[in-house]
Amino acid sequence: MAGVCEGLKDLQEKEIEKVKSSLDGQVRVISGIGDFTNVVTIHPDGLDLHCKFQLTESYPQTPPTISIRSSVLNSDQTASLISSLQTEATSKVGQMMLVDLMTSCKRWLFENDVDVCASTVAEKSKHKKGNGKSKQGNNKEKIKPENEIGDKSSKKKPPMRTAADVIKRLQWDKAFDKENFWIGYLDRIVGLVEKKFTAFTWGDIAAVDYCTLAIPQHRIQYFKYFTEKVWDKNERLDNVFGSTGSKLTLIEAIKKYEDKQKELGEVEEKKNIPEVDVNENHEDGAAGSEMEDETEIYDEFEENECSNDEADEQINDLSKPEIHKKRPNFFVALQITDTNTIEKLLDVQNQVIKWYPSYTDHKIPANGFHLTLSVLKLENTSDNQACFDAMNQAKSKLEKLARNTEPLILQDLDHFSRRVIYAKVKYSQQFLALVDEIRDILINAGFDVGSSSFKPHLTLFNVRRSVCLERKDILLNAFNDSDCPFGSQAIDNIQVCRMGTLPKGDSTEFYENIFRFDM
Repeated sequence: MAGVCEGLKDLQEKEIEKVKSSLDGQVRVISGIGDFTNVVTIHPDGLDLHCKFQLTESYPQTPPTISIRSSVLNSDQTASLISSLQTEATSKVGQMMLVDLMTSCKRWLFENDVDVCASTVAEKSKHKKGNGKSKQGNNKEKIKPENEIGDKSSKKKPPMRTAADVIKRLQWDKAFDKENFWIGYLDRIVGLVEKKFTAFTWGDIAAVDYCTLAIPQHRIQYFKYFTEKVWDKNERLDNVFGSTGSKLTLIEAIKKYEDKQKELGEVEEKKNIPEVDVNENHEDGAAGSEMEDETEIYDEFEENECSNDEADEQINDLSKPEIHKKRPNFFVALQITDTNTIEKLLDVQNQVIKWYPSYTDHKIPANGFHLTLSVLKLENTSDNQACFDAMNQAKSKLEKLARNTEPLILQDLDHFSRRVIYAKVKYSQQFLALVDEIRDILINAGFDVGSSSFKPHLTLFNVRRSVCLERKDILLNAFNDSDCPFGSQAIDNIQVCRMGTLPKGDSTEFYENIFRFDM
């Protein structure tokens, strides 16, 4: 049996290489996702079409699971096309079939008179919008007296700088801290979504994987500096370049915003907020994202020092107005258990303290080293039990994913607004699949885990918001220039812990947990 599986694995790899060679630059492959050994997505050049083929370890002895995505196809057409391809795949069991299935897909579109050419789709959309504007414009001209119409050229609005221009400005102008900017964009499913600028990847969308946050720039609706809009497509607002006549540039807009906040006595608190995405908020106040989206700070490390009312007041001081009403009080953690890694991380902390003694009182103790995989709110003992039951029932699946995940590598340092200094984490796609599974378990059990993207990191220092930082800059490049990692950590435990319960002093105990699974 083992020989058969190896033979099928080799056959899959050969076929994937053949597909990549035949469709150069149009294929994306992710390996080891759940029950699938490979997920192959093909996006033909110039077409509004994505075909996904999910291959199990027994492929091609069993047909792939097929899904199709195109803005042109309605649900009936999509179902019909998938059914046609699935039937053909069943007839080709035991053979290489992906290239043939793509050919059949294009043939089906042609025979059913479905045009998925991206340029045609864009032109139709533009034409439709143009007709609407033209009709409206004609109606306006009819009700205007001739002497009021005047020269049309004099009424033309000035061209507005694009979202791409704003992105480039924020990317390359070092005068601006990208962490302070937010983007509002249209998601095809949920509508308007707002995320931090730093959560996105701005490279070629076709080259990114499923775990990378990237969007077409035409879906961007606005940019904010904290809560202040500085560019809005629909409102024709441009306070970045002043192209629409506002006469405000970004520097002036920021100064205007901060002057306004100073009058309210709030600007210092808002500027000191480190980036912490909702799923990456550590009990030590760590930050994060690509846990995909509101940015909040949950100082779980400090939580046992203040009341719930005080904690709610802290949340109300944050820069985003749409803050979650229910503050997370639990987190899913991977505790750092590798002793060599712990020793190296302590050495790193000591070196940072030598450079910056003011961080001495803000280091995370060794018994608190961990990565946060998700956060959630548990209201009572019933919630605690429901969470335990959900995680406990999924043990076998979690263990399978964990065993297929390569150890995490900790290397290099970075910081969030100088308040959180953390070790960067190098991870595999299998690790992201494990995190997604944990989030799905909690969501299916009825718990809100937020919607931020996930950016793994390990917090080493956390400075409370109430502490004034004297230095304006910290330099950590000495670590980043080294090829020597701080250590590694296997996925050997998963815990659901209560925030603010890390023992103080010389204790070696970890956070109080309601679920622990050691592998």
